[in-house]
This record gives sequence, C-alpha cells and structure tokens, in this order.
Amino acid sequence: MHHLFEDKDCTDKTGMFFSDHAHKQISPNKAISFSLILFIIILYCQTNTFDNIQLDDHLWLFNGHVDRGLTIENIQWAFSPADKPLYAWMPLTWLSFLLDSTIYGMNFGGYHVTNMLLHILNTLLLFTVIKRMTNTIYRAGLVALLFAIHPINVESVAWIAERNNVLSTFFWMTTLLFYERYVRSQKKNFLPMAISFLLGLMSKPMLVSLPFVLLLLDFWPLGRMRRPNNQPMGYFRFLARLIWEKWPLFLLSIIFIIITFMAYHSQQSGSASGSSAITWPTRIENALIAYLCYLKKMIWPFDLAIHYLRPASTPVWQPLIALVFLLAATLTAISRIKQQPYIIVGWLWFLGTLIPVIGLVVIGPIAVADRYAYITFIGLFIMIIWYIHDLTSEYFPRNKVIFSTITILIPICLMGLTWNQIRYWQNSETLFKRAIRICPANSVAYHSLALFLADHNRHDEAIPHFKTAIQLSPNFTDAYYNLGNSFLQKDMLGEAIHFYLQTISKNPKYAPAFNNLGMAYVRNGDLQNGITSFKKSIAIDPAGLRANANFKLTQYITDTMNSSYQNFLSLIDEEAKNCAWIESLNQEKQRFDNALRLYNQFMSKQRGFSRLRTENMPDVGTIQKKYLEYLPLIQSMTAGCSGKAEPLPEGAQSIPL
Repeated sequence: MHHLFEDKDCTDKTGMFFSDHAHKQISPNKAISFSLILFIIILYCQTNTFDNIQLDDHLWLFNGHVDRGLTIENIQWAFSPADKPLYAWMPLTWLSFLLDSTIYGMNFGGYHVTNMLLHILNTLLLFTVIKRMTNTIYRAGLVALLFAIHPINVESVAWIAERNNVLSTFFWMTTLLFYERYVRSQKKNFLPMAISFLLGLMSKPMLVSLPFVLLLLDFWPLGRMRRPNNQPMGYFRFLARLIWEKWPLFLLSIIFIIITFMAYHSQQSGSASGSSAITWPTRIENALIAYLCYLKKMIWPFDLAIHYLRPASTPVWQPLIALVFLLAATLTAISRIKQQPYIIVGWLWFLGTLIPVIGLVVIGPIAVADRYAYITFIGLFIMIIWYIHDLTSEYFPRNKVIFSTITILIPICLMGLTWNQIRYWQNSETLFKRAIRICPANSVAYHSLALFLADHNRHDEAIPHFKTAIQLSPNFTDAYYNLGNSFLQKDMLGEAIHFYLQTISKNPKYAPAFNNLGMAYVRNGDLQNGITSFKKSIAIDPAGLRANANFKLTQYITDTMNSSYQNFLSLIDEEAKNCAWIESLNQEKQRFDNALRLYNQFMSKQRGFSRLRTENMPDVGTIQKKYLEYLPLIQSMTAGCSGKAEPLPEGAQSIPL
C-alpha cells in the first residue's frame, strides 16, 4: 500500500487511496472550487430577498439584545448561560447574529447572505479535507458537490435560525483539516484541533460526535488502524492509543453533553411539553423509523418540509422492518470492510452523527428534520461516490462515460430540485402552506402559518388555522394562547378570555397568558379580575415589564376611580346644595373621567387595543346615572354661583374615551 500523502497514482485494490490522475489536470483545484462556489451562488442568491421565518427566527433576532447590535453588554450576554430562549449554550452563534445586526440591521437578506457564505466555506473545506485525506480530486469534488446542492441542505442554509448549523459545521470542517495536518506532521500539535472543536461546540453542541468520526477516519482513509505484525493484542493496544490520543476532545464532548442536558431540563421544568411522557421503547421505535426516513430523503429528496411530526402511534411492523434493514446494512458493510472500507466508515458516520438528534432525547414534537442531515449525509455521500467509482471501474474499466454520465446527471437533477425547494423559503406563508400540503396533520405548520397571518393583521384567516392546530394537538399550549391573542385583536373579548383560561389550564406557569388575560378583563370593564391576573403573571415572572406596568397603572387608576366614586356619592348625599357643592361634585366627576381617559391613553399604545368597555363597569354607570339625575339642579344653580363653578358640558354624560 502506498503512503497516504504521496502524489503519484494509487491503485491499491483495497480502495484505500486513489489519485484520479490529478497531476495531469490543469489547475483542477481551482476549477472545482470555482464551480462549487458558482453552483451555490446560483442556487442561493435568491435568498437575498427572503423574509425571516415565523418559527424560531424571532427567538434569535428579536430578544432585546441581537436587535441592538454588537455591544460590550450584548457580548457578555451572549456568553452568559442565563436568559436565553433556547435550550443550549451557543455563544458563538449569538455573536454571529450580533455582528450581522450591526452590519445589516434588520435587513434579513443580509442574514441569508451570511448563511450562504458559510455554506460556501463549508463546501470548500469539505472538498479540501477529503482531497487531502484520500489523495483524490474528482471524487472529493463530487462529494462536496452533493453536499453543496442536495435539497436536504436547503433548510440549513435558507433558514436564518439555522445559523448554528452552518457555523458549527464550519468548525467541524476546520477540526478535520487540523486533524489531517496533525496526522501528517512530525511535530504533533493538538491545540489547533482542540480549539477548533471547542469553537464548534460553542456554536452548536451537536458536534459532540466528532471525536468518534475521527476514529472512523483513522480507519479509513487515514489508515492508522493497521494491525501491527498481525497481532490481535497489538491491534487493540494501538486502538486504545488512538482513543487516548483524543481524550481532550472526548472530555469536551462530555462537558457539553452535561451543559446541554442541564439547560434542556431546566427549560423543561418550566414548561408543559409532555416529552417526559414518551417512554424509552417508543423513543427507540421512533429512532429506528427515523433512520429510514433520512435514507429515503437522501435517495428521493421530494416532498421536503420544515417539520415532520412524531406520529401518535406506529404499527409494530415498522420499527421491526427498520431494525432488520439497519442490521442487514451494518452487517453488509462489515462484510466488505477489507475490500471497501469506505462503506463501513460512511455508514457509521451516518448512524453515529444522528444519535444526538435521532429522538432518544425528545426535543419538541419533531421526529425528523432536514437540518439534522447537514453533517450526517456527508458520510453517505462519500460512501456513494466511492462505490459508484468502484462499480464502474470494475465492470467498465475502459469506459469512463458511464461514471461521468452518472456524476453529471444526478447533480443536474438535484440542482433543479434544490432551486425549487429554496423558493418555498421566501416567507412563512409560502413555507408553511407547503408543509401543510405535504403533512396535512402537521399542527406546528398550521400554528406557524396562523402566527404569520396574525402578525399581518389577517386574523380572520389566522383563527381557523389556530383552531386546526388545536384539533390536531389538543395540548398545544401556544396555539390556545395565540388564538386568544387573535380574538383580543378582533375585540372579541369573551372568546379571548376563554382561550387564555384554556392556555392557563394547560400550563399554569404561562406568564404572558395571565398578562393578556388581565388585559382582556380590563378592556371588558372587569378591572379587579384584571389586577388579579396581572399579579399572577408577576408572581411567575417578576421581571415581566408589561405585566408590571399593567398592574401598577391599573391599580393606580382603580384606586383613583374608587376614591372619586366614594367622594362623589358622599357629595350627592349631602343636604347642603350650594356653589361649593357644585364645584366639588364636578371636580370628582372630572377626576373619575380623567382616570378613565388616562387608562385608555395608556392602553391605546399596547398591541390589541380597541376600547375600554365602560358599559360593563358598574361604578361608571352609577356615576353617570347620579350625575344625570342631578344635572338639572346643577344647571339651575350654576347661574347664581357667579361662575365659581362650571358644570361639565352636556356631552360629559358620556365618558370620554
């Protein structure tokens, strides 16, 4: 077997290394690199005009920090493990968004461009890594091309919220590149690789499987697991040395697994997700089926959507068939380990890198997601390209037309599919309507589409979609809450109150629901229940600015109105009806009305304001009735008071709103 890094042709029948006659080509590196860049720009340049997506983008961009740009305070916040809307510690991803915000502001096209540039870098790095490790050019370029243009990767590139995916993959690739240099170099410097891996974990913890992938690459194509002198014990000692060599990486993986689990369980303790109710046998069944779903999407990338929800139940035969298939594929790969070692490496790359997101740890209702294939499918791409090359070389050794035809037609078809798939990511409406067409039982898609419509004041269209989401997922807390918001916007206060109460019954710790319930009560004229709801919201979230402001002002207005009301009634009951009495009565009436006016002015600045329903406020009705009752007396006495007291104009019999 030839040395790994030599430049001459390698025709070893084991398939360990090939050169593809790179030395006969004119600048193949530049030609391939330029082609990869061009293909990506052609496909993804359209995202420059795309909007943000209703799902998750707001968590990354509209949180009071990212939208204010890169500042010392926000940099500190990015590294702080607290006060984050997501379950993992990803400070570098936050920093990238802060930098984008400073450069682009809220021009979402700029954020899409950054994702595209990162995808270009990842593709070029993948090409470089495979080329250097396998000493090939064209097959490395084909693997990189599949990675660049496969429709499954559209979600990772076209979705702003998946910045953590493309950014962490950049550090995954640089870690592989540093590892290749580490293996080749006589002076072993582990530090660049460890730093790159750490930066990747700080972008997204899914990279925890990378040390295991390095062990696979040690076997093939790096060839570092050759058994010395055919001694079994020597082999295992050598394997143990390779594992021990990577102990800093394994340690980092363990640390970030612990950090992520702590953050995840901390968030779960404050929610009512119900994920803990999913038993381990069910999780394993779902994971087995998910593996087959990913394989299907790699081979047949049609009907791709943003979400594929976990089914409520699955027939027993599905996980059994999946298990049999996965075992058969694994045994086949093992049986070909000497002749075609790339098969077992690519297959285990696929199986292993999916473990963190295959469903054993339940994160939301998602069973399968295209974004999880971004790194995972690289192993399959390597396996496929090398196998096609071996197959055509064996059966058509002198005819390279077949290999060339296959490797040209497949990318052309994929580019057409990818171009079409990218177009669905223009905005939330196009994206989630597409998801609903593909998965009609997708409650998340209905809810997200309804949110988009509600944000554009299309509440009549949004309400049916919210209701459908609730029908599909009766415990969908956010759907109840946002349906209540739409009814609040439409001034249908009874319906709003009903769905806020439903939200609270599903999740008694839902602070925003208590706050909006208070708003609905107050606007309906029930200030006391409004105050009670604001108090409950504050008890759950003491730092909630809206609930605190609503409570303080409502309490102040209520106290003022109660005081004016009592004073007014006392004045009405006085026997002495003179000029001073008229002046005092008018003052208390004016004080009462001003309190209502002040409250309406405050509420008019809040989302969902229509008007305060004073007809449901008994005190308002009593004052109006009493004032109208004494209005003739007040008017008759006013002339003799020499202007000391001016009664309110006749129009004042209606509370000014």
